[in-house]
Amino acid sequence: MKIKHIPWMLETAYRYLMAAETLIDNPMLGRQAQTNAALAIEILFKSFSAEITLNKGEDFEQYSSTFGHDLIDLIDELPKEVQHTMGLSCSKDSEEPLTNARRMLERYRSIFMDDRYIYETYKISKQNEVKQIHKRLEKDNQKERLKKKDLKKLENIGKLGEAYYRRPEISPRFIGLARDLINTTIKIYKETGCEDSSIKSLYTTLETQR
Repeated sequence: MKIKHIPWMLETAYRYLMAAETLIDNPMLGRQAQTNAALAIEILFKSFSAEITLNKGEDFEQYSSTFGHDLIDLIDELPKEVQHTMGLSCSKDSEEPLTNARRMLERYRSIFMDDRYIYETYKISKQNEVKQIHKRLEKDNQKERLKKKDLKKLENIGKLGEAYYRRPEISPRFIGLARDLINTTIKIYKETGCEDSSIKSLYTTLETQR
C-alpha cells in the first residue's frame, strides 16, 4: 500500500478521540463525546487526501484537504485499498453497505453537524442537506453524471418523511469505531514506513495494550 503520511493530522484525530473517550463516561456529555468522535473520524479521512501548503517538514506544517463533513462522502474519497483495510468498502453492484462499520457510518454520517447544534430542529439540517444536493445537481448540469448516492439520498429523504428527521441515538459503539479506524491507520503508517516520532509512540502504545 502506498499512501501519504500526514502525521500531525493523524495525531490531531487521535487527540479528539481521546476527548471523546473521556467525555463518554459522563452521562451528561454523550452528545459532546459523539461530536468529538465524528471530528476525529473526519480529520482522519481527510488526512489521506491532504496537501501541504505551508511549513513543509517543519513544526506546525499546514495543509489543505477535502471540504465537507459528510463521513460517507469522505469515505468515497479514500484510496480503495485504504477503504478495504478499514472495512469500509462498498459493493460494486449495489449502494448497500457491506460491513457493520460502513452501516454505522451511514447512520452517523452527518452527526458532527447534527450534534453540534443539538438545540436546532433536526429537520432543518436535513433540509439544508437537500439544498446542498440540489446545488451539486445544478452545478453539474447533467443528472446522469451525478453520483448515485446523491439521487438516492434525495429519494430516501422524500420517502421517510418526518421519521427521517430523528437524530441518531448516542452510541458508545460509534466512539469505539473511531478508535478502531484510528488504530488501523496508525498500523498502516507503521507498515508503510512512517518515521514520525509521534506515530511511533502511538504504535508502541497500541502494542503494549494488546
